[in-house]
Amino acid sequence: MDNRCPGNTIILMKLVTWNVRGLTVMGRRRRLRQALSNLGADVIAIQETKLGMGLAKGLTFLSRYHDIRWVEAMGTKGGLAMLVNK
Repeated sequence: MDNRCPGNTIILMKLVTWNVRGLTVMGRRRRLRQALSNLGADVIAIQETKLGMGLAKGLTFLSRYHDIRWVEAMGTKGGLAMLVNK
């Protein structure tokens, strides 16, 4: 399939968004790791991580992503991670 148009450049990207309903449980972290390795997404938005910055930085399996941005959870609510693949 030719993704080019005259005078324009089209870049196809795979975007995944997932409401994980909390990553404080180890089983969910394991499922997230497995899913991310299988999806091959360029950009991933993970909502409702329910993680503070200390726990979020402990997710070392995310280090393969070029850019990671975190919004810390407030108590037991919220939390967002945006990942951009290398």
